Amino acid sequence: MRSWHFHIEGQVQGVGFRPFVFRAATTQGLAGEVSNGADGVHVRFQASEDSAHVFTAHLLAEAPLLARITGFTLREIPDFKPKGFRIVKSESSGKPHLLVAPDFALCHVCRAELANPSNRRYGYAFTTCTSCGPRYSILRGLPYDRVFTEMVGFSMCPDCEAEYTNPHDRRHHSQTNSCPGCGVKLRWYQCRGREEGFSESGSQEDLLIHGVRVLSQGGILAVKGIGGYLLMCDASNPEAIQRLRDGKIRPDKPFALLYPNLESVERDAEVAASEAKALQGPECPIVILKTRPEAGLGLNLGGIAPGLTRIGVMLPCAPIIEILCQIFGRPLVATSGNLSGMPIVHEDEVALSVFPVVADGILGHNRPITVPQDDSVMMFSPKYHIPILLRRARGFAPNVFPTQLNWSGTTRLALGAEMKGAVGILSQRQAFLSQYLGSLGRYESQ
Repeated sequence: MRSWHFHIEGQVQGVGFRPFVFRAATTQGLAGEVSNGADGVHVRFQASEDSAHVFTAHLLAEAPLLARITGFTLREIPDFKPKGFRIVKSESSGKPHLLVAPDFALCHVCRAELANPSNRRYGYAFTTCTSCGPRYSILRGLPYDRVFTEMVGFSMCPDCEAEYTNPHDRRHHSQTNSCPGCGVKLRWYQCRGREEGFSESGSQEDLLIHGVRVLSQGGILAVKGIGGYLLMCDASNPEAIQRLRDGKIRPDKPFALLYPNLESVERDAEVAASEAKALQGPECPIVILKTRPEAGLGLNLGGIAPGLTRIGVMLPCAPIIEILCQIFGRPLVATSGNLSGMPIVHEDEVALSVFPVVADGILGHNRPITVPQDDSVMMFSPKYHIPILLRRARGFAPNVFPTQLNWSGTTRLALGAEMKGAVGILSQRQAFLSQYLGSLGRYESQ
């Protein structure tokens, strides 16, 4: 029996690749190990030459849906004697050469669990798995392991630990794994009362219901999502929308709308198959859609998109947003949590200083956000339905493009235009493009 090393490069961390390799190897009766490294995933195993090629071809052909493989090598290595197949500790040494996974929207399996009263994660506002949840926004280092994310401060309970270590569980090696007993906690701040700091009084359910009550009574709610805070209000309430415009200092720029499901979107807008697929995809962007004539009956279109016949629409991307939408049951205005020209607010102390001038309440949580991101915005060309990315952010960033540019190899930095800024880095024969950062003329963006 010969020993092999299979190195896979690309977006292969944070997408369930190691559990996938583990299951494939055990199915084929191979002994070895798989680990993350600063430059991708490393698989060391024993097999005949024919079996090695069959195994690695399977890994490439059946890779997890969210993986993006940009390169791979298979080479023979000195003989080693593994016992069975296992996932081993990640290798943090070496020069980073890796596609960082973006944040992924709530998957359909987690969404079903969220709504199932018999599931232990029923109504848990921070449920995730290997196919969904925060990645880039909570990353503190490489490789992508829990100790290098903002989840390091949350110790898994025995039930979560059992899922994490079970090769047959879909949360096997899910770095964001948690539950109501050991996970992220909601926090509430009553802006109009000007109380100091966040209050954690009340259960998660009570705090979510209280947030919906604020919205139902015509109030404005700041909610901490995956990449930062959103400001929300009832999309049918002209007074709330105008107060949101005044508070954000945004006199006429359109607001995005958040709908509880695709069916409710289709009542107000024309939705092609390509647009529906984008709305429900793992990136979960805002999609620009043409309104139906009857949309004005339930929406304050004049306040949402003054003078326009199109609206920007999105579906819930995170479980906390999903729960709020399902309880409220109607479209919400959902705009970046900031004041005009500022980057999106993602730090709790900044939220406490900024939002009392515009919001009636803040619904936050105790999981820090490392990398703030707005919602991505896209539209489709009218005739051929070609996707056009208007704002590259959550779900689409960071992007990496292979390049054949002939340059010295020195890392190059491009800061882009002052308005709608993004950062580009040319390094290791690849171009890295950041998320939308806001106006670079603002100190906060710089």
